[in-house]
Amino acid sequence: VSTDLTADSSGGMILDADIDNSDIDDDNNKLVFGDGVIVLVTEASSDLVLDATTGGIHGLGAVTLKADNNLTINDDFTTLGHTYIEADFDKEGTGNLSIAAGKTLDTTNNTGYLVSGDLNLDGYINSGSADLRITSSLNDMAVGLNSEAFTIDNNELARVTANNLYLGSAAAGNIYVDGVDTTAVAN
Repeated sequence: VSTDLTADSSGGMILDADIDNSDIDDDNNKLVFGDGVIVLVTEASSDLVLDATTGGIHGLGAVTLKADNNLTINDDFTTLGHTYIEADFDKEGTGNLSIAAGKTLDTTNNTGYLVSGDLNLDGYINSGSADLRITSSLNDMAVGLNSEAFTIDNNELARVTANNLYLGSAAAGNIYVDGVDTTAVAN
């Protein structure tokens, strides 16, 4: 993807660079975003799904991804610049950012900024020696054992690696912290 993309009709956008989920007879199954590319899904209740089973997802520099509703990363995603990912950019609190089990969003020592109605982190986030900010698109946030619309539990927190992890923003509301396991913040 070497140019900006916008989906503004119902149905959202699925970017699948490996539709057959195999590298047999086709060895270039990578989903690649050029430096500075912006992908927007603007239609109400529409999702953005990224998938590249055998080739992975790659950003050659800064990448911006925004979806009105859910944003799902189904495979390893490595970026080489500032990474901005926003699910629920209409700020209704209904869009979730999901990273599939065993998959990693890796900003290779570049800053990351993640915004969503909730984070479904079954995989990993790694910003290495750079900072990472995770914030709610609308509601209060909870960290640890608490339960709010946007919650990062101990298991999710343990799968995040960053030089500095910033949770929330001035516009995100309250942040409730309860029962954070010290082993969950060792990264």
